[in-house]
Amino acid sequence: MASLMITGGKVGTILGRRRAFALGLIIYAAGSLTTALAPDLGVLLLGWSLLEGDGAALVMPAVVSLVAANFPPERRAGA
Repeated sequence: MASLMITGGKVGTILGRRRAFALGLIIYAAGSLTTALAPDLGVLLLGWSLLEGDGAALVMPAVVSLVAANFPPERRAGA
C-alpha cells in the first residue's frame, strides 16, 4: 500500500477523488472477498497483499481530500 500511495493520489487527480475512492473500495472489497475465500497461501497473499493494498492506496489519498473538501475546518478532526 505504501509504495502505491503517491500513484493512488495521482490517479485520484486524473479520475476525480470520488471515482478513485469508489474504485478503491471495489478493489479493496474484491481483495477482502478473495482473502476470505482463499483455499491456500498463494491466493491469500494475492487478495490480502496485492488487491487490498492497491485498493487502500486509492482510498487513503482520496479520503483525505474528500474530508478536507466536505467538512469545515473546525469539524475535520472529528471527521
